[in-house]
Amino acid sequence: MELAIGDVGAVPHRLIMVEAISALVGTDGQPRDGAPLGALLSAHAAVTPHAPAFSITGSTTSFCHIDEASNRRARLLADRYAVTKGDRVAISLPNRVEFMEAVFAVWKLGAIPCPLSHRASPAECGKLLELIDPRCVVGSGGLPTSRSLLHNVDRDSIQELSCEPLPPLAVTPGRIMNSGGSTGGPKLISDPNPSAWGADKSGRRCSPRSTILLPAPLYHSAPFAYAVMALAQGSHLVCMDRFDPGEWLDAVEQYRPSWVYMVPTMMSRIAKLPNDITQHANLSSIETLIHMAAPCPPQVKRWWIDRIGPERVLEVYGGTERIGAAAIDGVQWLEH
Repeated sequence: MELAIGDVGAVPHRLIMVEAISALVGTDGQPRDGAPLGALLSAHAAVTPHAPAFSITGSTTSFCHIDEASNRRARLLADRYAVTKGDRVAISLPNRVEFMEAVFAVWKLGAIPCPLSHRASPAECGKLLELIDPRCVVGSGGLPTSRSLLHNVDRDSIQELSCEPLPPLAVTPGRIMNSGGSTGGPKLISDPNPSAWGADKSGRRCSPRSTILLPAPLYHSAPFAYAVMALAQGSHLVCMDRFDPGEWLDAVEQYRPSWVYMVPTMMSRIAKLPNDITQHANLSSIETLIHMAAPCPPQVKRWWIDRIGPERVLEVYGGTERIGAAAIDGVQWLEH
């Protein structure tokens, strides 16, 4: 997508670009169709710079700070590793703000992010990297040392680089995920959609500038997609470095999310907590609890329906290939 900047005249080019990027979101924060994802982060940073963007382990980063860090990381990738449009960049990091900074940095260059599990063994990573053939890898840990690695991901190493917005770029595929699936071996799944806002990026019942609680690993397909959706919509994304049922309840009470993502194992562990804990937990902010990834035991499903209401529980079945999905809410589930 290219922005029509027009005759800049005596107006500084930066101001024109910032104004054009800001126009990629509506007054309510909803992205314009076709807006490149990397530029949407800059758009929200321009419109709501001090709004919370990402929270984890009690620390919160604003849209301004996460976008500036992402712009610097993009320039580091371009300068040190010659990353350019269409290149693939593997990202192997745990849940933390640097993960999302790296993803959006790759998109800002028109490149393709390829998330990998930071817990994978060197052998598993090696097989996937052979398939991906990335320009570079962002991360450390069990990755083969023969690859070009961006080991140092702390902010101090990029402070000397410019934090100014980059020109909007989009690429197809917008992402490449990995899955063993039924074959048991590594395989890559290319998203058929570009790295631009569209109907495929819009979450079920998720409105812009809301608060989303996402406790799962960001390198998984669905959590990755919903995390991107949140930041692209100017929402506050709340993550956990690891799932703990008691800490999840604390996060709901602290951040008051309206939309939460779960898998049945998480739902079951919360439901098994002592009644005096779950009964006193304030879950009233939750308007939608979306769960997927595995069958949900009926007794666990009923517990959540009784706890927050059937209309708020939404079960979704889909695939990383993103060729279709099915959904059923608690009201329909009870009827069937």
